[in-house]
Amino acid sequence: MKVNTDSLILGSWASTNNAKRILDIGTGSGILALMLAQKSPQETTVDAIEIDDSAAEQASQNFANAPWSNRMQVVHTDLAHFQPSHLYDLIITNPRISTVQNRQPMLIAHKHPHVLLHVKCLVLNQLICFNFVLSIL
Repeated sequence: MKVNTDSLILGSWASTNNAKRILDIGTGSGILALMLAQKSPQETTVDAIEIDDSAAEQASQNFANAPWSNRMQVVHTDLAHFQPSHLYDLIITNPRISTVQNRQPMLIAHKHPHVLLHVKCLVLNQLICFNFVLSIL
């Protein structure tokens, strides 16, 4: 999986604000999670959710090679099935965007605004909905 410029910019721009628990939704190669772990205090843990098999494996390998691997983990699941045992101080995501027309909706805000389903990619016109839902969480 490629590392994109937008991931590097987002990872550089994002502040951890001394978060103790960080969640990266749709981690891909794990670049955002790695960047946040790098700039976090030693007691901070970073969980990364990834739905894609090969991306989850790549993120796991990348985490294993990091100096702070002992406080990082990849969870191979989607957000709809993810059941953490704790709350997060910081949640970050850089979703893949698809501009293919006539695709099935890939991100759905449930009737309750705090419920969000994580899927493989987003259709461009759903990005606004995605940002809105994350901002209310």
